[in-house]
Amino acid sequence: MADGDEKPLKPPEEIEQRTIRVQMEQVNTVEVPCDLKDPDFGRWFDTSTGMHLVRQQNRVIPFVDGKETFAAMAKVIETATAADHYIYLINWRGDVNVALDAARKPVGGAASTKVIDYLKNAVSKGVQVRAMFWDQAGQVNNSDVNIVNTLAHASVAGANGGAILDNNTLNFGSHHQKILIVRGDGGQVIGFCGGVDFNEDRISAVTAQPGSPMHDVHCQIEGPAAFDLLGIFLQRWADHPDAAAIDKAKGGLRGLTETAPGPKGEHFVQIGKTYGNGTRHAGVNSRFGKPFYSFAPPGEITARQMIFHAIKAAKRFIYLQDQYLIDMDTSNMLLAQLPSIERLVILIPHPSISDLPKVWKFCKRFVDNLGTDPKISICYLKAPGAAPTPKQLSATLPGTYVHSKMWIFDDKYTIIGSANCNRRSYTHDSEVVAGIYDESHDDVCTVHLAHHLRMQLWSMHLNMTMSQVFDPIGSSVHWAKPPLSASIATFNQSADTDSAFSPKNRVSDAIVDPDGR
Repeated sequence: MADGDEKPLKPPEEIEQRTIRVQMEQVNTVEVPCDLKDPDFGRWFDTSTGMHLVRQQNRVIPFVDGKETFAAMAKVIETATAADHYIYLINWRGDVNVALDAARKPVGGAASTKVIDYLKNAVSKGVQVRAMFWDQAGQVNNSDVNIVNTLAHASVAGANGGAILDNNTLNFGSHHQKILIVRGDGGQVIGFCGGVDFNEDRISAVTAQPGSPMHDVHCQIEGPAAFDLLGIFLQRWADHPDAAAIDKAKGGLRGLTETAPGPKGEHFVQIGKTYGNGTRHAGVNSRFGKPFYSFAPPGEITARQMIFHAIKAAKRFIYLQDQYLIDMDTSNMLLAQLPSIERLVILIPHPSISDLPKVWKFCKRFVDNLGTDPKISICYLKAPGAAPTPKQLSATLPGTYVHSKMWIFDDKYTIIGSANCNRRSYTHDSEVVAGIYDESHDDVCTVHLAHHLRMQLWSMHLNMTMSQVFDPIGSSVHWAKPPLSASIATFNQSADTDSAFSPKNRVSDAIVDPDGR
């Protein structure tokens, strides 16, 4: 962003340690920050016609980055050990040879914590395993899917493994949802969704992916909302023509008889999705003579509606971490909301390590549209070491690749999912997001889930303690002018342009960011 006159802000002070003089024989009051109960919390949820139910009494656990996410997944997968259990996977990237937790020995008999070894072990115990990976023109290892399909050999009773390479998308589209559903010990259904794929570049440095291991956010959901994630898998599986043969040979989906889980916590959760409109655009099931998704003929854009609804409900600040930042409808929505909020903070990857064609063109258009309001801070994760000089700020200094697709509003409400801030994710490809509200009960030292997650992320990016970033408005001054020790640098949308010699930059805008409505 271009520099403007900054609104005077006082950086927050430490609150972790204080020496307090106690006056004897009189009342002494110590004020401890906490999140108060919000009587108007319903404003965060869009309950208009066509939106999904707001589920109460869930327990949501957010995870930062792949290592933390994979470790949690491993523990849950290990609970699937019986003949009435199941493991269902939906992924954009299906590398089943990635180790979920290489630092620990797996329990329950698996040879390793690799995804494939967990699945083999589960099938040997009668667990039903089903997976759907996007068939992305050779990028998915087909042998891995064949392994899943043939998990049960003649020596293993009850062949329960099956998988589909799914290319049922609109033309030039993808299946981008990342969902794991497990029914394990105790009979409870646990779901995961967010931005983390089963890919080595989520936990290790990979040459083919600059900026890896990627920075990402994912979440685990227990309770009634996990049932909604299960429903996504059931719909997509049943809609695919290859599923019938697998079910005939290996048994129908056990999840079809699942009932909604009981209460697990106090979080409100609403699920949103994206599917392209197969009645207007070619592609979906065209090779099977069916032009649309059976469960959503005109498509679905509830993920987009949830995000836009929350933008309009924000009263203090909006924080976004996103991989692309190019959807102009979103830019216009944020611009319209700026007079009603105090700060807008955005974190993206440096365009030089982005895989998006015409990334400089699209990012500049988005950012220029917002103007030069000093309320706005847009940053990227810089390379380790000292902060760049003003001259270097316009150069390419990429750091970790920001892959997360996550919003935080007013430290009260967060949206975690797979939908990037682009038209493709909001209207065209298959996506899923979870909108989460954590109701406070005015208890001492209560902190909302969204508040805690923001503090965790900001303390990481700013290299500060969580107490230093407790207040979002005060600590946002460090995003406007990043300190030397921070891992962020100010994004300059005019620092570079797209190479005219790159073949990817000659692809039409309609293919790069298609509209699936």
